[in-house]
Amino acid sequence: SPFGLGLGVEFIVDEHKHQTYSVVGQWTPIPAWHFIVAPGVSLEEEEGPFGDEREMGLAVHFEVVREFALGRLDIGPSFEYALDSHGQHIAVGVHVGIPFE
Repeated sequence: SPFGLGLGVEFIVDEHKHQTYSVVGQWTPIPAWHFIVAPGVSLEEEEGPFGDEREMGLAVHFEVVREFALGRLDIGPSFEYALDSHGQHIAVGVHVGIPFE
């Protein structure tokens, strides 16, 4: 089937210490090309008056990935647009997947 379902975790390592946990829906119309929609929860750590505080909010990520098989991993470039309660971002990164076959 060209459709898949899984779990996703994203870490952005900058001054916000942003993490997103999501349910991933995937469509693969052409082998190795994946179009992903991932609704989930975003956690962002910020400095507050009493030390570091974590804020939680809803998030959705839209991603395009081109994968290459590397041993037991799928790895490749990714392009993402994400929207959450803290704002939005566009990211270019490296996708690492572990296929369950």
